[in-house]
Amino acid sequence: MLDAGPVAVVLSWGFVMAMELLNTAVETVVDLVSPARHPLAGLAKDLAAGAVLIAAVCAAAVNALLLVPALWRLLMAGP
Repeated sequence: MLDAGPVAVVLSWGFVMAMELLNTAVETVVDLVSPARHPLAGLAKDLAAGAVLIAAVCAAAVNALLLVPALWRLLMAGP
């Protein structure tokens, strides 16, 4: 049975990569549909990028919650 910690770390970063792919897809479609600058096109791109940012911050929090205590115990254990 896998430990939940490493699985959560891998899944959180996989989620960030999936959001990056969706962001790229949104930006590509917006560029195709609206080659000229348009406020709504810019808003769609900004919202997609914001979703990536939120996913990355959440992934960093998950990783910190899981990895920092283990790293701290390792560092404080001494030689």
